[in-house]
Amino acid sequence: MTAPMRYHRFAVLLHWMIAGLILAILPIGFLMEDAPDAVKLQVYQLHKTIGISILFLSLIRLGWRLLNPPPAMVDTLKAWEKALSKLVHGLFYLLMLGAPLIGWAIVSTSSKGTPTMLFGQINWPHIGFLHGIEAVQRKQLHHLFEEMHEVFAFAIIGLLVLHVAAALKHQMLDKDGTMTRMVPGMMAKAQAPANKGRHGWALLALFAALFAGWVMIGGSNAPTNAPVTLSTGTTEITINWQVDMEQSQLGFGFVQTGNSLSGQFTRWRADIQFDPDHLEHANVQVAIDTGSATANDAEIDQSLPAPDWLNTAGFPQAIWSATHFTQTGPDTFLAKGELTLRGVSLPLDLPFQLSIKADGTAHMSGQTSLQRLAFGIGEGDDADAQWIEDTIAVKIQIVANPVD
Repeated sequence: MTAPMRYHRFAVLLHWMIAGLILAILPIGFLMEDAPDAVKLQVYQLHKTIGISILFLSLIRLGWRLLNPPPAMVDTLKAWEKALSKLVHGLFYLLMLGAPLIGWAIVSTSSKGTPTMLFGQINWPHIGFLHGIEAVQRKQLHHLFEEMHEVFAFAIIGLLVLHVAAALKHQMLDKDGTMTRMVPGMMAKAQAPANKGRHGWALLALFAALFAGWVMIGGSNAPTNAPVTLSTGTTEITINWQVDMEQSQLGFGFVQTGNSLSGQFTRWRADIQFDPDHLEHANVQVAIDTGSATANDAEIDQSLPAPDWLNTAGFPQAIWSATHFTQTGPDTFLAKGELTLRGVSLPLDLPFQLSIKADGTAHMSGQTSLQRLAFGIGEGDDADAQWIEDTIAVKIQIVANPVD
């Protein structure tokens, strides 16, 4: 029997790279939901990184196959075996391209807005037209894509079993040298490919350029969180304190999958009329640029402006106002206020401490909490608060100078 003809080494490299990534992504995909809270987000990002890598390598492999047809099959194969082999290869390409694309669609329709950070560094954009559709329809598509993704995963497993079983059968029972065509260490027993290979480096350069271009386009279309003109909307207030924004801070704290995290709003203003001896005239209005929220984490910061979360496009500003104050102890007070966020207005009281220094500057610090779901924040995919706990801490520190 004539020795079979092996595949080109470039095709062999792509084959085993994709095979290794598939063998890695399958268990990760099935187990990541039960990953420890401390690493769950990183495991999901690893799954997405591997998926996008499989997508690009499969596109390169398909391009290579079109430019460099594979070697002829082993001549001892029966007609039905050749037909089955072609069918399995065709289905593999369908699944290797389809599964990552559907996974990408899952992320793009998620109301969490969590970005895909490839290798922990590269912000991979959502599919724009999916990410921007109406919330109810987006949620329906999200569940549909999840079901399709699971079906594709089991189909890949079935094809893998069939593919490996057929290779072992031909190598060990039929002894036709099938595995010498593709397995490193055995390829010396096969004939060199008639096709010497064309355009391998060109394909790599092309897809590298497409990858970089898509990332750049996604980055240019990302929300810019440009500053908005803040207005408290109040006219009946005589401001007698000027906030020193360099020394003041408006922060928030939350728990994400078991991890305590914190952030702040970098753009806000406070109009303050306050005299500890005349609380009946006190009036404080705080305007907050919702697009300035940052947790100093690229993944979270990309999620915060999303429609299901702060929805900065629809509600660029939040307002907290208080006109009723009581003194609760030496240098301690309670402000009975109201927060308007995402178009929802709810009571939000703020206990705080106030110290007026010898130089006249006022130092204030306070802390309260709110329930994010009451304001519709994350009420889509995270309505059960499995990703971000419902309770959000709010912390404020103000240094202010008296207005003459």
